[in-house]
Amino acid sequence: DWAQLHKGEVLAHGCATLAALGLRHPRAAVHACLDPSDLILLELQLPPLSGRRLQLALQGEVEAMLLDDLQDVALAHGAQAADGTVPVAWLGQQAVLQAQQLLASCGLQLQALHPTPLLLPWQDGQATLQVSG
Repeated sequence: DWAQLHKGEVLAHGCATLAALGLRHPRAAVHACLDPSDLILLELQLPPLSGRRLQLALQGEVEAMLLDDLQDVALAHGAQAADGTVPVAWLGQQAVLQAQQLLASCGLQLQALHPTPLLLPWQDGQATLQVSG
């Protein structure tokens, strides 16, 4: 499944192979969605921190949970909420490289990988559902 975006607006959408998309839109910048089963997605509780201190605290917390070395994973996090929770996601660097190589082989440029749940609309007190496949 794909969607063509321009300034936050969906111009077109559909379903096609990566090779077909690469032929139709050569060198297109791609923001890819990761399946939640392909990465670790969780929330961590931390004291109020910002900038580099938050990054270091997150790395320390995540490193204690990893089976691999910290430099072998791509680590991303969202903003810290007022209650101290921070959404965190990580994926093996090898998987990131494979995704980048796959897209490049189809003539597409990977700009970013996003955990799919973070792209779904969210409102407090309401359910969000995505059907796929």
